[in-house]
Amino acid sequence: MSLYKTGGFFTQGPFAESEKRAEDFAANITMSMYFEETVKQQMMIEEEYIQAVCDGNEKLAAEKRQELDLTEGAFKLTATLFDTAANVS
Repeated sequence: MSLYKTGGFFTQGPFAESEKRAEDFAANITMSMYFEETVKQQMMIEEEYIQAVCDGNEKLAAEKRQELDLTEGAFKLTATLFDTAANVS
């Protein structure tokens, strides 16, 4: 799944395939970076949630739980989109 649809300079020949592969590679690197950042953020939120629960701060714990649920939903949506794109291709 390519995030970049440039239309391509090369439409046929050996460079057309190379261009497509380069676009796919760039998209995969970008998605990997975003995924890694999201996982780091989720881990930080989990730690904050656990700390809030341990401290008995119910309001903060509820906020952090909501953030965790939102992040988990984003992961599921992304996985569904990539699965759908893989089945379409």
